[in-house]
Amino acid sequence: VEKDDEEDEEDAWLAKAREDEGAIVARKAVPRASVPLRASSYAEREALEVPLLECWKYLRDIDVQQFFRFPVTDDVAPNYSKEIRRPMDLSTIHQNIGVFTYASLDEMDEDVTTMLTNCMQYNGYTSDFGLLAETLLHQWCSRAVVAEKKILGNVGRRVSFPPDLWQ
Repeated sequence: VEKDDEEDEEDAWLAKAREDEGAIVARKAVPRASVPLRASSYAEREALEVPLLECWKYLRDIDVQQFFRFPVTDDVAPNYSKEIRRPMDLSTIHQNIGVFTYASLDEMDEDVTTMLTNCMQYNGYTSDFGLLAETLLHQWCSRAVVAEKKILGNVGRRVSFPPDLWQ
């Protein structure tokens, strides 16, 4: 794939997200390219909101069966609250974006990774749910590379998939 084709695909992805979040884009105070690795001011966190929402929408869309959409309860997964120390789900991630909890893509990435590894840990790495979570983790990591470049103005640090989970 040519570099121009990749940039066109990334631009199309961002354009769609901006179209969906027009109101948020309109109030953005700092250009995304000027957002540092970790946002320290309110304006920088506000500028980070749009690309993080784009990432969240990507996660929402690849979670076709909506397994990660809402918090896991003990009714659905017996003893989940006892086995999983730090539960995470897409609705909590969305809420954290909305209240500017995240000061960086890395912080959101930590929650996404926690959400997916919780699934693998609770259900087993080789279970159907575990394998689905691993697949989503790889898809997320690929998208995070693109998102980081957009946030930092093509100066991303991410280069690969997550560490081997089987070690």
